[in-house]
Amino acid sequence: MSATWVKFDSERELADAVISRLMLTVDVMFSREAPVLGRSADVAMCRANELHTIEFKLHDWRQALRQAIDHQMAADFAYVCMPGRRVTDAMREAFAETGVGLLFFAEAEWPFETVFEAARSTGTWCVAYERLKAHIQRERHAD
Repeated sequence: MSATWVKFDSERELADAVISRLMLTVDVMFSREAPVLGRSADVAMCRANELHTIEFKLHDWRQALRQAIDHQMAADFAYVCMPGRRVTDAMREAFAETGVGLLFFAEAEWPFETVFEAARSTGTWCVAYERLKAHIQRERHAD
């Protein structure tokens, strides 16, 4: 894990830090607050022809995990992103059981340190997937 963990005062501040890094990449299209089945993903991005959703949380990883599970219906991969922290056995088990990935904010060019890789979603609904993809293409880099 990262030797230096960044502290954030709000989820918005964490999301802004990630967005500022994503804006510098040429191989990623993304949208903030992207609609997913009547809700929204904090960030949805298309990279290497795959759809990823990211839910940001500072502390309540269980709530973020519940939200990310729903995102699996519209994306190839669903993630939770948090500032660096100690990974507990409960976290390890819950993320492994659901297939949702865990990212920590990284102080590097690419804004993520992958703690747990997300499993490819097996329950993707093609209508939700295509709507999310179209939204990202329309709203790319929109804030």
